Amino acid sequence: MQQIIAGQTIFRHIDAGLRCIFYCTQQAIVTHTGSAAVLVVTLVAQRHKSNKSAIGKHSMDTNYYENKDNVESYIKFTPAHDGALLIDVISRHLAEESSVLELGMGPGKDFKLLSKRFSVTGSDFSTVFLERFRGLDGSADLMHLDARTLDTDRKFDAIYSNKALIHLSPDELQQSFNRQHAILNENGLILHSFWLGEGQDEFHGLTLVYHNLTELTEMLSDSFDILEIQPHAKMSEADSIYVIARKKILD
Repeated sequence: MQQIIAGQTIFRHIDAGLRCIFYCTQQAIVTHTGSAAVLVVTLVAQRHKSNKSAIGKHSMDTNYYENKDNVESYIKFTPAHDGALLIDVISRHLAEESSVLELGMGPGKDFKLLSKRFSVTGSDFSTVFLERFRGLDGSADLMHLDARTLDTDRKFDAIYSNKALIHLSPDELQQSFNRQHAILNENGLILHSFWLGEGQDEFHGLTLVYHNLTELTEMLSDSFDILEIQPHAKMSEADSIYVIARKKILD
């Protein structure tokens, strides 16, 4: 593998299933040679400060991670960071062995950590990610779910995601929050993390939406009581934000 990276700009490439993240600079050339394919990506990072209302309403319709090469490239290039901090946060509010649905589990790093404390069901929009993890752990409880519609009759004590909802348009994210409320048990919790900021980034037709405290609070306030909403560091200081909230009983 050869990497040429210069400068300081961070560019995040997010896919239709989750969070394919490339930390790039103003110019980066990344070359990877594998047994199946040669991936050559030339990136010029450019931040698109656009109105979120212009974000496509069908941002998940083309699932980038139904392609095995894209999945393997994501796994090779993604940082080694996991959601340990987020899992510590939810553990302060959730009893051990509670049922947790993870949205957008990807390679399963957070799924493994969550499973040490809770009864976890993993889900993803990518069948390739799901089949890959089933090959590693045949006993894992996994579901193929679209984060927008969450088409399941099962109920959970908590729903968790780590940068898995950042490709959704604001309307899609609101739809997801509404469905999450419906499939949570009484007093159920959600914990989600997002990139902190405004506007969006795009790469090869894939969209990454940034969020801030005000937006998330407005989206959640009708259906959830927010317990914590805090900036936190993923790769650099205060580049991310997490929110943990409890389901309200609606009239």
